[in-house]
Amino acid sequence: MLAISKWYPDMHSFFQKKLGVPNAPDDILVSELLELATAHAEQALSHAIHVRITHMLDELSSAVETESIPSSIHSLCEAAIFPTTSPSSSGSLTLRSLDQCYLPDKSGTYATAFKDKVPLLQLNSVPIDRITPLLSLASFKRRIRTLEAVVIRIPVIEGERTLDNEITSHYTERVEFFER
Repeated sequence: MLAISKWYPDMHSFFQKKLGVPNAPDDILVSELLELATAHAEQALSHAIHVRITHMLDELSSAVETESIPSSIHSLCEAAIFPTTSPSSSGSLTLRSLDQCYLPDKSGTYATAFKDKVPLLQLNSVPIDRITPLLSLASFKRRIRTLEAVVIRIPVIEGERTLDNEITSHYTERVEFFER
């Protein structure tokens, strides 16, 4: 159940005293996320909306963790509810679906290297680990794209190639031993 006082502090008395509703069902959270996704599609996010969506994802993940999974949660799988950095517009935030962005790596090495090249999930003041229960649902899990999975490391040899005579003679002696 969603604590109304947390999400609507100014309307707390209205919901609890006038309407007699202490908490809202978790499906309300899903419908609000869908409405935000529709309202802010392909737009730069304000800081307030970014914070709100981050807290909603955290709250939804907490509900999943307590096995209080909203019945309509699967409608979020393809929705653009994840705040991501947009490489095309100098780091502004936009909403994208999970299969249109990448989860940053835990160490942050790849995220730093590719932050201006690919859209990365960017939560506000909440570590990405907090939404892991949500992302571990089967319908979300198959849409996840991680930087670790797609980055291919290619070693590049730098500098001038020189022959090391000592090592060469050492291994040349061993080759002669194998030939016998």
